[in-house]
Amino acid sequence: MDNPPAVNIKTVSIEVPTQINGTEIVAVEKNGFFDFDELKSMELPNTLATLGEMAFYGADNLEKIVIPDKVETVSKACFRSCDSLSKVVFGKGVKTIGQQAFYSDRALESVSLNEGCESIEGSAFELCTKLKSVTLPSSLNSIGDSVFKSCSSFEKITVPSGVAEIASNTFSGCSSLKVVQINGNITSIGKNAFKDCGELTDIYIPESCKLIEDNAFDGCKKVRFHCDKGSVAETYAKENNITVVYDEPVIPERVEETVVPDTITVTLDGRELDFGNVEPQIINGSTMVPMRVIFEELGCNVNWNSDTKTVTASKGVTDIILTVGKKSARINKAEQMLDAAPCIVNGNTLVPVRFVSEALGVKVMWDQSTRTVSLQSE
Repeated sequence: MDNPPAVNIKTVSIEVPTQINGTEIVAVEKNGFFDFDELKSMELPNTLATLGEMAFYGADNLEKIVIPDKVETVSKACFRSCDSLSKVVFGKGVKTIGQQAFYSDRALESVSLNEGCESIEGSAFELCTKLKSVTLPSSLNSIGDSVFKSCSSFEKITVPSGVAEIASNTFSGCSSLKVVQINGNITSIGKNAFKDCGELTDIYIPESCKLIEDNAFDGCKKVRFHCDKGSVAETYAKENNITVVYDEPVIPERVEETVVPDTITVTLDGRELDFGNVEPQIINGSTMVPMRVIFEELGCNVNWNSDTKTVTASKGVTDIILTVGKKSARINKAEQMLDAAPCIVNGNTLVPVRFVSEALGVKVMWDQSTRTVSLQSE
């Protein structure tokens, strides 16, 4: 039988308003966009407080989502099987990542949970096979079973001090995982917790750990335990022919538990930029900065039309035109789409720093641990 012809799906982008007919939009209900293959992007309003179960389950072409600050729970299977979802920006209010919330999102590359997140429920990120970077906040106190099972790309993880248990299968099948730092008060490591982590070389287990299941490290042929003499971890290691290290070695890639700054810093060629009384801020996943400062620092001539709320910046042969509230811009008359529209805050017009910088040939880098945007001119 011949293979059926490929089907080209016409994708759409949706911007949800804050109100419809005078009623605030506060929820995406259960199954709201279930199996909505046509959905490529969605901008959720800052009034949203609820993401229902399976709200975006199977939205295969959804590429990015910014979760508003009022949302406290990413519900069960909310973004499960979103095959194209590569970027998630978690709002400051998120406390719980529900069961299977991002299960089998095979394009997802990084997870950075904000301070205040308290729990990740079972299988939340299972089978996210491209997940390379995981940052867990110090506020986290619960990681469910199989949360990162078969996440085969990330190499290191720090378990925060508030977590008391590494549940069964939590890191099972994380075949690239090399270094695990367990901080503080862990009491148990469950069944198959690190099963088949074949590249795992170093795990730091505190004395507080009183139980390690017999098969917790099955298939971990390279692992060394860094632990205290007389500890349960030492006993387990000796019974299972695992090397024990008492003197903590220097590991260049060791991850320390850090506190992420509240403010955002922007540097240009290593020099921190001063934006006056309006600090850089993240809006809809984009870092926004006062337009006059950034354009002048990048060597542009700037003109502002207060009637049309349009800014025009010129440098050499490059002209950039942006309009407040409009998610499209022009570079030398060619239209470009923005992740976030320019806006006015405290009388200052803010523009997306990555877009304007890259339009002028400036390299842009983001460091999540320090919340720093580094601009490097050619």
